[in-house]
Amino acid sequence: MRYLFPITFVLIFLCSCDFLNPSKKLYGEWQCVSWTSEGKQTDYDVAHTFFKFKDNDTYTGSIDNGAQKGSFYVEDGYLYTTADGDSRIMTKIEKIVPDTLHLSPQPLWNH
Repeated sequence: MRYLFPITFVLIFLCSCDFLNPSKKLYGEWQCVSWTSEGKQTDYDVAHTFFKFKDNDTYTGSIDNGAQKGSFYVEDGYLYTTADGDSRIMTKIEKIVPDTLHLSPQPLWNH
């Protein structure tokens, strides 16, 4: 019983690490296996579409064999990417588990 508090404290601390840094789940390399729009397969070359998210909040990758690099962050269930010299893009994270990242684009409106 006397170990209950320290064990509980450690578990809460470890669980809160993802809360403090939601980008952590994205770290690593992701290979595109499917790209659909409105339920239909697109013409993107998924074999040459991938991203590598790094722990310094930068990313590199390729979309349809076109090189990409820039910065990113995750907030409130959305992935925000800003390619070098380009505008910020907001994408909803539908699902993220160790081997699957499912994104759906969302319009970003400026006022």
